[in-house]
Amino acid sequence: MRFGEPVYFHLLWSLIPLIIFMLWGMKKKQKLTIKFCGNPLLSRLVNPGVKKWHHAQTIFVFLAVLSLLLAITRPRWGYHWEDLHQRGVDVIVALDVSNSMLAEDIKPNRLERAKRKISDLLNMLEGDRIGLVAFAGTSFVQCPLTLDYSAARIFLSAIDTQLIPVQGTAIGNAIETSVKAFRTLDKKSKALILITDGEDQTGKALSAAKSARNQGVKIYTIGIGGEIGAPLP
Repeated sequence: MRFGEPVYFHLLWSLIPLIIFMLWGMKKKQKLTIKFCGNPLLSRLVNPGVKKWHHAQTIFVFLAVLSLLLAITRPRWGYHWEDLHQRGVDVIVALDVSNSMLAEDIKPNRLERAKRKISDLLNMLEGDRIGLVAFAGTSFVQCPLTLDYSAARIFLSAIDTQLIPVQGTAIGNAIETSVKAFRTLDKKSKALILITDGEDQTGKALSAAKSARNQGVKIYTIGIGGEIGAPLP
């Protein structure tokens, strides 16, 4: 047997004064009764079973206090391992960080609006892992899959157009990087949310999307920007 809170064992010492107090109380009560009635009268008035019941009550109180003190020490009888199968969705958000995302046709600009929407997504997630991929002319994993949404927010806040010096919109490369970020052996549902304001400039987007589909990854594309557009700042 083990105890989760053995520090509380010192409270067992409090039982000693409790026992003394209870015995003193019983003795005092007995003396007062004898003084009032006298032994001959007391033996005729009081049923012998009543005295036994009073003793039993004292024992019950003592055992109750002892049980309470033992309970707060949290006794444990062994342990066993149990496999927990977590269900949920793995989500990778691939965010375009090319310079065109600084256009202000959507306030405050395309990139900041996209980051706010991703933050809203984080507020809705519960038990689903999320990861972040930043891309422009190339791509990389900004935040690996995690259940730590606070950490994901920190990585999200650090995303800007200075992360990737190579300009462009390599959507195909972003899809490939995102697929690699998923754990391919996991049987969980996989979703890739692709946020961009431009078209693929490498010609690899279609083949990368087909490869992702074959690996069980569903792709959701979100275009960001106004109908008219805006000059870059």
